[in-house]
Amino acid sequence: MTFPTVAILNYGSGNIQSISQALKNLGISSLIISDPSSYLCSDFTHIILPGVGKFDSCRQQLDSSGLFPLLVDTYSSGSVPILGICIGMHLLASSSEEGSLSGLNFIPGKVQHFSNIGASPCPHMGWNSVTYLESNNPLDLPSNSYYYFIHSFYYCPSDESTVMGISHYNSDFCSVISSDQVFGVQFHPEKSHHFGLSLLQSFSNFKC
Repeated sequence: MTFPTVAILNYGSGNIQSISQALKNLGISSLIISDPSSYLCSDFTHIILPGVGKFDSCRQQLDSSGLFPLLVDTYSSGSVPILGICIGMHLLASSSEEGSLSGLNFIPGKVQHFSNIGASPCPHMGWNSVTYLESNNPLDLPSNSYYYFIHSFYYCPSDESTVMGISHYNSDFCSVISSDQVFGVQFHPEKSHHFGLSLLQSFSNFKC
């Protein structure tokens, strides 16, 4: 039996230590990877791409870290599950209204501002529920799970079948996405108590 080892990409953005501690609380092994050499010599089964801040700055930091091409190669192999958290989720998109740079395009779509759906005030901050869709719930997560959110932009995927979870803030918006081995969550599971721990556990157990 192979036990999961989760690589947390530390490119200068995200709650790295909080994610690591959450995984430790679950008894899941994790590695904090900051440069290409440690990425190439590490033996991991899963990847978490965190992100806090603005889209373009996170995209630039990911590129300058040298981890960008390695992450793309890993995605192309289709053998390692990837989880994007908050801005890490936004980086999975094709582009964002928050900036001018391109995203990873792992799950095609555009990140849009809440003003597009009349949601206010911004940012959306605090606890909110997620309704998971029966048609796309490979992590088998229960609906009406509550998580901690803080954001002004939301993911609008090009293919509606990639929507995994929906939340409501004056209007419905996509809060969880899933396509093949790639997942993205708008909220912070590392700050979401047992609901977030349950999600991290399910992701760590997921196999391609």
